[in-house]
Amino acid sequence: LWTSEKLGIRASTQAELLFRNLELGDDRVLDQPGHGFKVAMNILNGGRLGLAASAVGAMRTILGTAIDFASTRRQFGRRITEYDLIRGKIAQIRLDIFITESMVHLTADLIDRDDVDYSLESAICKVYASDAAWRAADAAVQVAGGRGYINDRPFERFLRDARIMPIFEGTNEVLRAFIALAGMERLADYLENVGRALREPIKEIGVLTEFAFHEIRDVIGSRRADVDVAEPLSGCLHHFERYTGYLHESAESLIRTHRSDVVDEQFQLARLADMVIDLYALVAAISRVQSTIDREGEAAAAVEIDLVRQFCHQAGERFERNRALLSENHDERLRRIAVQAIADRIADHGRCWMQRSGAPRTHRPGVKLRTRGNRAAAVGKGSTSFAAGLHSRHDPARGDDRARYALRRVRRVRAGNCGHSSGRGWLPSVLS
Repeated sequence: LWTSEKLGIRASTQAELLFRNLELGDDRVLDQPGHGFKVAMNILNGGRLGLAASAVGAMRTILGTAIDFASTRRQFGRRITEYDLIRGKIAQIRLDIFITESMVHLTADLIDRDDVDYSLESAICKVYASDAAWRAADAAVQVAGGRGYINDRPFERFLRDARIMPIFEGTNEVLRAFIALAGMERLADYLENVGRALREPIKEIGVLTEFAFHEIRDVIGSRRADVDVAEPLSGCLHHFERYTGYLHESAESLIRTHRSDVVDEQFQLARLADMVIDLYALVAAISRVQSTIDREGEAAAAVEIDLVRQFCHQAGERFERNRALLSENHDERLRRIAVQAIADRIADHGRCWMQRSGAPRTHRPGVKLRTRGNRAAAVGKGSTSFAAGLHSRHDPARGDDRARYALRRVRRVRAGNCGHSSGRGWLPSVLS
């Protein structure tokens, strides 16, 4: 793959390796026969934490470059660093650096113990760090304004390079599902059928893990952490204690409500995962600042205290919002909108295929096409529309199943050019 073909990280190269008639001796086997999946997952765990650590360095560079530019850029007779909206972006990047660094330090400490499974913690670090790096790159381009859009400055490269982070080492969507499911597995042990349903998806994306932040294993589900912190951090600890109890209740309620179908409630799983991520980030920050206070005193830790308090406020707002959405949301409406959008796109390509193939157009005006192979059937709007047809074949609460059904219906459709500059249709390249 030529580096110029990639959106970003062009300093690295990717290549396809082919092995033909390769034989390895027994002395070349890693670990034990049958343990290959575990070895691969351990590599991913290390890679996820490494990516989070690299995001810290990237954000430091982004922050420094943005401040340098903003300090010399003048608008309306003042440096733009004097405007609050610019200061707010700089402050948020600085806060994300501190929180990400705290999480990486805490997780690295777990690894040094050699006796803990850190797959959950490394996934949490990767998700938060990659999202934070993308926010930082986006904010830096905004600070630079139009000049940030030109490639003679590094801002556009920051944006291109940061975009891979939510994709590398497992996409953030997959990892959010992993974080939530790994946490709920222990709570679901009393429901055997739910436990089996939870374990299967976890096997696909990581080593089975116990729901625990190893530093606070006994805190989850408890109202008290039973630890002493300095007075400036007592409010943050109080929020943490309260939120851990809410997390336990929310996870248990989700399992009781959806039972084995909880694995398909991806909107809900993402909310639960974000709650977990914020709690881990908060306890990592509290631990770090408390260590600074113990070592150097409160006066020396004044800046860090401001950072952890600000994060506590932001994390609390997100936590309460996600907690409320677990019980009252508009997920089904989003599913309907997505299914209809997919159906409309499929129908458009079906009509294009009919025109290119020369098949007779026997459908009525304003009627959508449902296609499969060389057959086309007219499907009316309303209760018998394409989307409604999907509803009739599947549980209305299972939006993903309806979407997958729609994609299977057109897997063999060849859409031709249909106005695409690539010379071939979108459907064949994506669905075939």
